[in-house]
Amino acid sequence: MVQVVLAPDLQENLDYHLPLQHISHLKNTIPALELYRQSFRPSDVLKEPYAMVGVTVFAADQTERAEYLATSHYQRFLSLIRNTPGKLKAPVDSMDGLWSPYEKAMVDEQLSSTIIGDKEKKKNRIRSLY
Repeated sequence: MVQVVLAPDLQENLDYHLPLQHISHLKNTIPALELYRQSFRPSDVLKEPYAMVGVTVFAADQTERAEYLATSHYQRFLSLIRNTPGKLKAPVDSMDGLWSPYEKAMVDEQLSSTIIGDKEKKKNRIRSLY
């Protein structure tokens, strides 16, 4: 059984009959959407539940190219973990040597819903969202 604790913004949306706004890991989004739909009450503002899900996608003709492009995103999150934010860095051939195993695990967890790949891989991952 999944237990969902309402965040203040979700409760506020339910109280005011507004669309769902929820920023979180994708794995927490589905339970939040289900709760929102179950708890929704129509109003003059909104007749039925309304929500959108957004994910980060790096797509290219080959998965290897998409993975290369995604290294800029990895570096961005690595800089946030290290509390050294800055401009977006150019992609690199390998992240090896740029992060520790612990930092890699943290970035991987934060970006677990990011879709990276060629057309087929991207299509399959997007379909798996619903």
